[in-house]
Amino acid sequence: MKLNPNNTALDLPEGFNARLIPLKENLAKHLKHQNYNKLNKIIISMPKNREKSFFGDDRWNISPYWHKQSNLEKIHIDFTFLKENEKLQLELKFISYGWIFHKSGRKTKPAKIQTVWNRISSFKKVYRFLSMNGHTSIAAFKDKNVWQNFLDFIKDEEYSKSSLVEMFVAFSRVRDLEQWLEKSFELPSFKANQLAKKLSTKEENQTLSIPGRIADIIYGKAIALVEECYPYKKELGLIEALIQKNYREGQKTVDRKIASGIYTFISSPQDKQYAREVNNHQPQKISDIISNNINGLSNLPIGSNGTDWASFSSELMTACFICCDAFSGMRNSELNEMEVNASFNETHEKFEFNFIGSKEHKLHNGKRMSWVCAPISHKAIKIVQEFVRDMGQQLTSRNHDFKNNIWLTQKSRSKLPRLITGWNTRLQNFSKNANAIITEEDLQEAKLSNPNSKGSIIKYVIPGTYWHFTTHQCRRTLAVFASANRLSSPVAIKQQYKHLYLQMAEWYGEGAKELKKKLLVSDPEFQQLLAEVKLESSTNKFYNWFNTDTKLGGTGGKAIMDIRQDAPTIYSDWNTLYKAIKSKRLTLHSSLHSHCRNGYNCDMEGAINPAFCVSCSSDGSIIEEEQAISWQTKHKRLTEYFTDNSNISFQEKLPFILQIQAAEQVMKDFKIHYEPFPELIEVSIQ
Repeated sequence: MKLNPNNTALDLPEGFNARLIPLKENLAKHLKHQNYNKLNKIIISMPKNREKSFFGDDRWNISPYWHKQSNLEKIHIDFTFLKENEKLQLELKFISYGWIFHKSGRKTKPAKIQTVWNRISSFKKVYRFLSMNGHTSIAAFKDKNVWQNFLDFIKDEEYSKSSLVEMFVAFSRVRDLEQWLEKSFELPSFKANQLAKKLSTKEENQTLSIPGRIADIIYGKAIALVEECYPYKKELGLIEALIQKNYREGQKTVDRKIASGIYTFISSPQDKQYAREVNNHQPQKISDIISNNINGLSNLPIGSNGTDWASFSSELMTACFICCDAFSGMRNSELNEMEVNASFNETHEKFEFNFIGSKEHKLHNGKRMSWVCAPISHKAIKIVQEFVRDMGQQLTSRNHDFKNNIWLTQKSRSKLPRLITGWNTRLQNFSKNANAIITEEDLQEAKLSNPNSKGSIIKYVIPGTYWHFTTHQCRRTLAVFASANRLSSPVAIKQQYKHLYLQMAEWYGEGAKELKKKLLVSDPEFQQLLAEVKLESSTNKFYNWFNTDTKLGGTGGKAIMDIRQDAPTIYSDWNTLYKAIKSKRLTLHSSLHSHCRNGYNCDMEGAINPAFCVSCSSDGSIIEEEQAISWQTKHKRLTEYFTDNSNISFQEKLPFILQIQAAEQVMKDFKIHYEPFPELIEVSIQ
């Protein structure tokens, strides 16, 4: 990662062009000499293909400093709320500039722009109070009465504890800037956590897991729409492209009439009359474009204008998003980073699995990762790929940053496509359209499966109202459902969710035990059957590993092969093994790449990359031949990808180089022929 600590206090995105970093200025000097003209012309950022952002602007464009391309809602720092109080606005700008360019925090490691943006957004609460009460500086808090009034104000606003902690920590970060600002604000001293706890009346709540019946309604509607549209995906993409082309033709006609002096009554493209004339001059009716290019899709609108089509396409994109979110457990940030090549397949033990590829920012700063998903997710991605194809081409011709992103919209036909934002609003509209009305039974299940969400249940889970659907609920719901129905272990959830620690995977499954008890009561025979099948399957695995000449890989597998002739007697008797597994003296968890016998002692070496399991230092990994074939497939796919994309940086390659190296080690163990990756770097995966 290339950083420029002399000019910025930020952790810059990978491959950031150092020439786009503005020179750091001495703000205190300009203010001291009242050189406001010079001060206002200080450059904040130099976005690619956009105008520079200056200190004097009411809104700063900070888009170049983001690691993620999908944060359209956060690419600006907005100071317009202080426009009527110039002194407060100037002071908050000084502080914000200091956090971006001078010192982002007390740690030596630079902060991400997300951290700084959140801090500034949180600190706006402070400046709103100051503005409302006629103060001109944060130094007003040295007056005990003003400070107490502020604390009373904060308490009345009923902010959550975490929100208050972030705001109070920002006070400490202001103190860190005082020497640089050449000014002492004499701010009160306090401990952020203690003060936040004292003032917060709002209970911290875990994200809600969706009750089963509600999930069936919402997910069922999304799946049905995707299944219905999938056979027509190319036609839908064509219609979207033709509607946009039709608009452009009307626009060209109107522009010619304006240029030739025929339309003197239109002064600019922003006039309502301009939009009206463009619509009137489109060569085809939208209803004709639709009917001429598709038949048989009952949900398709055949309206006289584009309104119905816009509503339909919005509903379809939301359904596709739900199918990806609900059946992968991906974070919202990871879903938003999906590109047109996001979907791929791999074969494991003669079964084909679907995967979603995207960038992971929480722990890996935008490294490409993969998530197992359901076949319906694969279909949803294929639909969206076709639907946004023309939009992507429009952006590609402009070399736009979002040209490969999959979640695009062009609701405003006169403008370039943009990234879809506001997913929670879309999801809540989808819930309403699906008629997902909460019942008393849903409320009881919500209480059962959400033991850490009492406040959210009181606020949102109200019988007779629509389910308040948000993006993160899908991630929670999948973990709870999979755990409650014994479809996944915490280890597998940890790997799928890209968690660093097993405890976090267990936290996501909170409520599953209570739900499982309910399922056991409702169908104990089926649950007993599932438990018995799992026990017998694990017993058979251990018995075959120790009592046949089956080839095994992984450190645990090699250890088993070494002691087969002199193994403890427990491994030679099936019934004894069965009892040991039933009593949990032996454990076995399985994933696509290996088995693990370490149980809760396994933390995958503290890493998410499955490559680390191949050489597990605690002899826990066991790899069978079918899993070795899966590693062979992964090796082939990754080497082909790097061959076709030679411009990828080392930092982006590193996690996959580890996987390639692990795959070659596995294939070598199983004597599987492979072509060594020519650029393989000698990086230890121990």
